[in-house]
Amino acid sequence: MSAVLGAPLAVERRAVFGAVRLGMGRRARLPEADAFLVFGVAGGVGADVRPGDLVVAPDPSAPMLAGALRRLGSTVHVGPIRSSDHLVTGAQRRRIAATGALAVDMETASLRAQAGDRPFAAVRVVTDSVGAPLWSPGTVLRGVRGLQNLRTAAPALRQWAAATGKREVLLAAPRSFCAGVLRENFPAPHGPRREDICSATTNRQQAVRAIARSCDRVLVVGSGNSATSLRLVEVAEREGAPAHLVDDAGEVELAWLAGARTVGITAGASAPPHLVDEVLAGLAGLGPVTVRETSVGEENIRFTLPKEVS
Repeated sequence: MSAVLGAPLAVERRAVFGAVRLGMGRRARLPEADAFLVFGVAGGVGADVRPGDLVVAPDPSAPMLAGALRRLGSTVHVGPIRSSDHLVTGAQRRRIAATGALAVDMETASLRAQAGDRPFAAVRVVTDSVGAPLWSPGTVLRGVRGLQNLRTAAPALRQWAAATGKREVLLAAPRSFCAGVLRENFPAPHGPRREDICSATTNRQQAVRAIARSCDRVLVVGSGNSATSLRLVEVAEREGAPAHLVDDAGEVELAWLAGARTVGITAGASAPPHLVDEVLAGLAGLGPVTVRETSVGEENIRFTLPKEVS
């Protein structure tokens, strides 16, 4: 699967080695490829957006991309990027901000439309904002610093490109959390007792064993404080699959996904099911995904509230 990193202007393109120039404004065009990440400069319109900040458009893979950028030390916002066919200043910027947008440029909307249903992501570095208007003496310096920030962000952009592609997801079900409240969230002075831990987790461990040998990578969604989640990581690794515990989609490192065409996903017993759905959505934002679910037994055990909260 071919992925293109592209920027509207030549000066933006040079910030990321291997990127292509797409053209400015209405002239911007995507080349032939299977996935696209567009980057460049933009004007900030959100109240909390400052020059030098990166804005990631809220496409499906945005949590993973934003996480990769933050791990490089960038200040990152995820939110809408509006596009205009002309430079936007003054009252028009305020009207765009009122829609919930964080930044404005001249190409993202058109290029996203050109991409159709192919994976697409957009990253813009803010060079002017509410407190630092476009027509001010510091604009040139802010532009230079913005390009430097794009250069710093380049490894994450390349990781996104390398992570794109078609893959199969083996889902070790169930994705929902056990009913009731787990006592391991309210540990005794010496930690949770064995009998306090959700016995239904045995089913999850068996499901992970069933898929791990077929996976290039296993992701366990759950808290680092959860003994059951940590146990699922151990089970997968014992079966020979690299495994990682993540709180949410933003902790899924794009580098893990490069070349990983079969990914296993499971969840700790106390992980809300929407977190698994968000990880699945992030993977789907990187390319076509087929999901196959493996379930061993049923989790129908209920738990009484710990006396600490009863």
